[in-house]
Amino acid sequence: MQLDYNVLWIDDNNLWRQSAVRKIEKCITDCGFSPIISEYSNGSTIFQEKFDLSSYDLIFMDYDIKDPKNTNIDTGLELIKQIRNNKIYSNIIFYSSITNDLPEKVKEQGIQNTYIFEREDFRDENIDSIKEVIEFILNRANSVNIMRGIVMAELANFDNIILDIIENVTLEKKWDKIFNLITKNRQRFCKELIKSHSDLRDKKEELLSICENIRTKFDIEEIKNLILDENQSSAIFTSSSRADFLKTILNEKQIKLKDDNDFVANYSSDIIQKRNKLGHCVNIAECADEDFLQIRKNIIKHRKNLTEIKDLLLVS
Repeated sequence: MQLDYNVLWIDDNNLWRQSAVRKIEKCITDCGFSPIISEYSNGSTIFQEKFDLSSYDLIFMDYDIKDPKNTNIDTGLELIKQIRNNKIYSNIIFYSSITNDLPEKVKEQGIQNTYIFEREDFRDENIDSIKEVIEFILNRANSVNIMRGIVMAELANFDNIILDIIENVTLEKKWDKIFNLITKNRQRFCKELIKSHSDLRDKKEELLSICENIRTKFDIEEIKNLILDENQSSAIFTSSSRADFLKTILNEKQIKLKDDNDFVANYSSDIIQKRNKLGHCVNIAECADEDFLQIRKNIIKHRKNLTEIKDLLLVS
């Protein structure tokens, strides 16, 4: 499961559909996911060879659909049958305003994973029942393993975006500064590790002197090559170090972010620290104090924040 939630919506009443889409977009967003909704007036294109039906997590389908390009498909029910015949088992929200026996029609066809509603259920005063279905479907993400996968994947994407910014931004002695940041961080970690282990007390001074020599084990060009090697980049240039250097770039270029962009202040606590904790959780009880909904919302927020930063830095 990913944070981008792909929805296919087929309804030939464009004005009504667009109003309903806005309500469902808000519902999905409130659940901590990013809705990507593809809208169509009929099913003439969805069975074409290049159309990837399997990419959709949820499908909204009206019953009363006329397809001028395919006279054999004149109802949403026929479209759903063809979708299932193509081995696509995404959840479907099926609705109508012209027939009261829609559940019977669906049952007769043996169609599974389909929720039945009326158009009236999309009114503001009735829509809670549809929201409950969407929340039920999306609540599958509230498990440690799924959230771990989401956070790991999103943080890897953040890492790549930050590295792309660093590679392309103009900054005096850029790689020298990255070298200093990485080696100082390694020295700091080395010293903290030694000081925290009482069994190393007798060798403390000797080990601390080794920490001081960490910088001599690498040169700038070697660090640069390791960072640009996708197989070794994360080990040498951690998520925290990348975020720290992004702050350095913003400060040196004297770029002021919008008031609601809290990437610099909260990225570490919102994302990196959550990733580290989830990485060590074995079951839900160990992460009982974690708000998975808030974590998802934070990821989406920092996606937007980082996009803004990238646009500012690579055009300035």
